[in-house]
Amino acid sequence: MAYHKIDKDSINSITNALDFFQIPPTNVSISSAKVFEILTSNPLTDTPYHFKIHSSQNYIDLTKCYLFTEFRIRKEGANGTWVNLGENDIVAPIQLIGHTFINNMKISINGRDVFNSNSLMAYKSYLSHELSFSTAAKNSHLNVAGYYGDAGLNLQSGIGFNSRKARFGTGNTAQFMAKIDADLFNQPLYLINHCEIDLDSYRQATNIPYGYLLIDMHASSDPTLRLRTNIFKDDNEKIIFIPKNGV
Repeated sequence: MAYHKIDKDSINSITNALDFFQIPPTNVSISSAKVFEILTSNPLTDTPYHFKIHSSQNYIDLTKCYLFTEFRIRKEGANGTWVNLGENDIVAPIQLIGHTFINNMKISINGRDVFNSNSLMAYKSYLSHELSFSTAAKNSHLNVAGYYGDAGLNLQSGIGFNSRKARFGTGNTAQFMAKIDADLFNQPLYLINHCEIDLDSYRQATNIPYGYLLIDMHASSDPTLRLRTNIFKDDNEKIIFIPKNGV
């Protein structure tokens, strides 16, 4: 078949009738999925808490990655040992403790740094959740991360403070599940396979272990309180990072 160009300077093209090699897109869906738990690679006495996701054939849904933690508040007894709280101790953790106990977070993929927050990450997490979520969300699934809102501006009293206090009670441990609050984990695309992820989480550092994370109504007793991390109840103390795989 011959053809003649009306404009000799026009770009060559082809009609749809002769375009044999263009095929319509193929619909692809997830055929299987699984959830698995990752423990820290180092002891909890050492920081940062290091998690590693080894490369595999699976794609990872980063929006379904959570940090599962367990906390307990204890105080120093008369003989210097750590004992459980009493009924008269009016102490509660700060708001959204599942997120705000983290001071800094670093993430690398295949050895290349892709995320490094600063020491204000706790404030960023608190403000983003406070300003971005509806009241219905705050009163439901954000409770899992330790959020209990108050009607007023005072975080040292009210329904929210009492709810956070009740989670710990007299020596109780409380479990929390918080979504990883990093830019990479807040976008809808899956992470492709054969990628190795390293995640380092730095906790808040103070002279008093976790003292920054507590709200105590008796200021004179601040030095005698600490937030103990029995991270996720099991045979051993641990922090669990829970990503979801999809292929």
